Amino acid sequence: MPDQETVTSEQLTTAVDDILKIKPDYASVLELNRKIFIAQEQSRARTRIEKIVIPEDILNIKLKEKFPLINLSEFKIDTDEAARLFSDICDTLKKENNEITEAVAILARAAEDKKIDFGSLFDALLAENESCFETTAGELKVDKDILGFLIYSSVKPSLNVCAAGLSDYLDTNKEWDRGVCPICGSPPALSVFENEGKRFFYCSFCWHKWRTQRIFCHNCGNKEHNTLRYFSFEDEEEHRVDICDKCNNYIKTVDCRNINRFMYPPLEYLATSHLDEKMTEMGFTSNVRS
Repeated sequence: MPDQETVTSEQLTTAVDDILKIKPDYASVLELNRKIFIAQEQSRARTRIEKIVIPEDILNIKLKEKFPLINLSEFKIDTDEAARLFSDICDTLKKENNEITEAVAILARAAEDKKIDFGSLFDALLAENESCFETTAGELKVDKDILGFLIYSSVKPSLNVCAAGLSDYLDTNKEWDRGVCPICGSPPALSVFENEGKRFFYCSFCWHKWRTQRIFCHNCGNKEHNTLRYFSFEDEEEHRVDICDKCNNYIKTVDCRNINRFMYPPLEYLATSHLDEKMTEMGFTSNVRS
């Protein structure tokens, strides 16, 4: 997923079709999320956010000490566009006959009736304020996690745009030797080996892409070859799981050297949910927030 270019509907459609050829069991999940991803990318193209400016003295300190550029609360959100996307995603999900349809319909009506304070919920997401979501979900009698999923999905394009602007402050050709996103400090959701063998992480929150060391545990910083290994599974040439024996943490990895298709990281993360289940069963943990 390019940091600064919008992914087209055609690219996403083809990407999902290609994955479904090898993972048909994901058909219902991927077909639904294909629509959400397309809506998000279209929203991203419409999102208008003023670039976050970091004063030079503060920037120099952050770069020298290897601190993330901003805190989550400093992200800017195009509130009008995010609210529009919220409604678009609700419209998509309302057409699905599943366990969340009723809750989504309630939230869609609440949005139409101006009963959802988007500004407060967007701020609460960035402030990691669970009580705001609990209050709103309680008032509307819906599941808090469904509300949280819709709010995050709606602000994701704004996060992408902010991260793309902030990446101008970074030397993206250099490896970042910390295990958190250099933009916002969140843990990586996905590890990727590109064709030339370079390794990259993708942030679990803003989806910024950064280059990292090939042999490295993002969770504890371990670089010892004999305590870092990976699991590969039958019929999973494209995907594997890297684990650390020191901290028992894992991260899912996409090996682009084994694929000949467009790689959209959020899609790859979703299409490997079964690996999360396997690793949990085997006793390993992930620090990615669900």
